[in-house]
Amino acid sequence: MVRKTDPDRAIADYSETIRHAPKDASIYSDRCFVRAAAGRDLQMALNDCNFALKILPGDAGVVDNRGFSYNRLGRFDEAVEDYTRVLSVDPKHAQAMYGRGLAKSRKGDDTGGKADIKAAIAIQGDIADAYARLGEKP
Repeated sequence: MVRKTDPDRAIADYSETIRHAPKDASIYSDRCFVRAAAGRDLQMALNDCNFALKILPGDAGVVDNRGFSYNRLGRFDEAVEDYTRVLSVDPKHAQAMYGRGLAKSRKGDDTGGKADIKAAIAIQGDIADAYARLGEKP
């Protein structure tokens, strides 16, 4: 999940790759994540994920990245909805579980948020550290 890279360079590289492979959903999804992780161009991040989902409807990885973008945008209901979609396909998806916990907590559901965060840590012990490196803390 955590990509150690220069976000500006990564975004430029993804944009160049898209010129050559405009129908590769994974590139749009990755660019969505990098933009959201950098905390800027958040609407563009969301646009990237939405475009990727037109190519690969329902793809769990793309939906997870879109949930992360919604979280960054403060659109917590939509983040919870996306993360719940991912978890319906893969109940042990630690990133979606943790992200949903953050979104629930931020929208005022502290009990549900803490339960999801605890479950995510049980699945992947270092998930809180990965999110903390992205500036995401409960």
